[in-house]
Amino acid sequence: MAFVHFSDDGGELIYRERLSPWARLCVAAIGVAMFVIPLIFLQDPAWNTGALNLLALGAGVLLPVLAGIVFIAIALVGVKQLRFDSAHRRMHLTTHGPLGRRQARIDYPQVESIDVLRRDAVDDPPYFVIVLKASGRRAIELGSFATHAEAEYWQRRMQAELRAG
Repeated sequence: MAFVHFSDDGGELIYRERLSPWARLCVAAIGVAMFVIPLIFLQDPAWNTGALNLLALGAGVLLPVLAGIVFIAIALVGVKQLRFDSAHRRMHLTTHGPLGRRQARIDYPQVESIDVLRRDAVDDPPYFVIVLKASGRRAIELGSFATHAEAEYWQRRMQAELRAG
């Protein structure tokens, strides 16, 4: 569950995506729980435990702890930001994940298309996303809009920004 926010403050178009507080809490709880799993394995070894069993024990302790660190990192970091820089005619894409922050620049002429797509969900009503395609990159999905009209508004705003910049 991500919160999506477009802002058009001061003439600068910025897209931000972040996890909801409940999603952060759930992911953090899973991360903390992963630290409890190895406690079960730590009560089994004895002084005469074989080397293969100790290796299995090490893996049983280390892997859940590493997974817990990844889950806690996911809970603590932001997700995605796309900032339109009309002065330099480029977009700055920043993604945050458990392995750190990645930044990329996409020049306005590289943008091939900005489309609105409908996504169907099993238990929820359909929603709409904006798909930005740039040459030499994977498609970037932006937003999760309840109505087609809202998604089209931001699509037109982004296209206008690309033409004006």
